[in-house]
Amino acid sequence: MADVICFRCGALCVSDGSAVGYGVDKDGNEICYGCCGVSDKEAMIQDGRITLYFNGSEVTNWPGSLRFKVGSKRESRNNWGVKRTDVWFGGPDSFVWWGVNVGDSHQLVRCKRTKQKGRTVLVEVVNMRTLVRVTYVGPTPEEAVIAAYAQSLGDWSTWQYREKYSSTVEYGKQFVYCGDWATRKWSSSKGDN
Repeated sequence: MADVICFRCGALCVSDGSAVGYGVDKDGNEICYGCCGVSDKEAMIQDGRITLYFNGSEVTNWPGSLRFKVGSKRESRNNWGVKRTDVWFGGPDSFVWWGVNVGDSHQLVRCKRTKQKGRTVLVEVVNMRTLVRVTYVGPTPEEAVIAAYAQSLGDWSTWQYREKYSSTVEYGKQFVYCGDWATRKWSSSKGDN
C-alpha cells in the first residue's frame, strides 16, 4: 500500500494491519483517524444527525476517534419483534443526542440531536513528546489517555481498552498519564491531590 498523507492535517496515515489507517471524507479526501473524529464532530454540530457505532457502553465513529459514553439505554422490540436499543448521550454541542440500533447483527446506531440541553464533557489529551492534541467527548481523564495511547499504537478495539491498558495509567499531582499521553485530572481521579 502506498503512503497516504492526511488531507486535513498533513500527517502520515499509518495502517494497524487490520485497517488501512485512514478514512475518506464526503469530498473523497483521505484523512487520518484523528481527523475523522474532528470531521464527524463538525458534521454532528452542523447537520444534527449522523450514523455511528454502538458497542454496549459507548457510541463511537468507525475508527473510535470520536467517542461518547452512553448516559442511558433502553432495550425493547420493534413492531416485527426485532431487538431495538435506544441510547442517549451528551453530544459535542451541549445537547443530548438520541440513537437507535435495530437488530443483533450490526453495531450501527442512527443518531440525532434532541432539543434537550445536556452536560457535555470534553477531555483534551496531549502527546507530551510530539505535542499532538486529541479531544474526546464524554470519557473520564483515565479513559481518554488510555484511548489516545491505544490509538497511537494502532489499536482501535475500544471495547477492550480498560482490560488491556488500565495497568499502564499513572497518576501525578494534577495529571493522568498513559505512555506519552497526558491530561489534567478531575478532582475525583486517583493519585495525589
